[in-house]
Amino acid sequence: MSGNRRSSARPVLYSNVVLLAVGLVLTWLISGPLYDYYVRATPVTVTLGHSCKVPVMGSRAAVTCEGARWAVDGRTVTGTLRPRDGEIHGGAVFYAAPGTAPLSYSGRARAIGDTAYSAPGLSRSVAALTAALAAAVALPATIVSAVLYRRRGRAPGPAAGAVHGPVPRAVGELLTRHTSRPDYRWMLPLEGAAVVFGGSLSAAVLPPSDAGVLPGVAGMAAALAVALVAGSRLFAEVRRGERGTVLIGRRGLAVLTGEHRVLVREWSEVSLLGMPQATGAAADTAGFTVRTADGDRYTFRPSGWTGFAELRLAAAEAVFAAAWPRTLRDLSDGRTVPFGAFAATPGGVRTPGGEFGWRDIAGVRMDGPGRAVIKTPARNVVLPLARTPDVEVFLGLLLGRGRRAS
Repeated sequence: MSGNRRSSARPVLYSNVVLLAVGLVLTWLISGPLYDYYVRATPVTVTLGHSCKVPVMGSRAAVTCEGARWAVDGRTVTGTLRPRDGEIHGGAVFYAAPGTAPLSYSGRARAIGDTAYSAPGLSRSVAALTAALAAAVALPATIVSAVLYRRRGRAPGPAAGAVHGPVPRAVGELLTRHTSRPDYRWMLPLEGAAVVFGGSLSAAVLPPSDAGVLPGVAGMAAALAVALVAGSRLFAEVRRGERGTVLIGRRGLAVLTGEHRVLVREWSEVSLLGMPQATGAAADTAGFTVRTADGDRYTFRPSGWTGFAELRLAAAEAVFAAAWPRTLRDLSDGRTVPFGAFAATPGGVRTPGGEFGWRDIAGVRMDGPGRAVIKTPARNVVLPLARTPDVEVFLGLLLGRGRRAS
């Protein structure tokens, strides 16, 4: 996501174009028979003849009843009925032989010309309405995402230099500036929830009164929950993205929201929580938190920030440059330096797994993002570093510099 203002709007636009195309195609394929039945056809009462044609076992052909009769506009029509499974009763294997009950039809039929059709199945009706709703949701979403994509493309990129308005003194010389952009990808689960809600609503409303509506109600409740979560996240992203700016300077950092300062601190007064030692792809997905000595915190997450990897690197380097000399000075003076669950002492390092002298640490290796393994003569110790403040300084001590510092 780093450096690309349109990286969020682009997948949303493409996804909506695909959803619109799929919704339109499925609506055209599924809704044709529904349109014929509910719009073109005329409701009729069908009387069956002596037999109905049963397809050969294994065939995909449908049951047809020739010689069926119904009345339209006062005249009797003899034609073919195309029933659904389970709507023909009586007779023997769909044949009204002497001594057997006459064939009867229990469905609802509509006729076009000399052919009568049973009401489409619930699954087809729900599928058609869901596909139409998907196209209806995707059409305005495509337009909105296209506008957002073009707007993000025309926006000027972040650059170092003068900032309009007052620059906090704590920042000093401005090195870089990053702005928070909304993560429009939250539109996708919101749209999906709307489609599922509509499909579940049709499944709950279309069945006859004696059919259960619990699955439809459950689907609507689940979709509503997803819509509330996705909608709140999207709303939060848009609000934050409209006004968020972070300034990285030689002396400190400032996080601004509109004209209000959210956080302004010198680098010597803050520490970093998270995994700022992550590199490569992990640097684009791992967030971090700035924590001040008086307890204030501000969390940076990848979504929305332009140049997020560069932002993490600049903050980590600035905090390291301020914290490393102070840490070495404290160790040389015989003081203990805390690092969250760990602590560095003049003689070694204290961890929840035990205390080890600097000379006992034979090596350090990273075992995935946020996990380090230190080698000692007795055993290897896994150190979870995801919530360790100033983790680069701590790793620097473990890599042998702590022995020289002490």
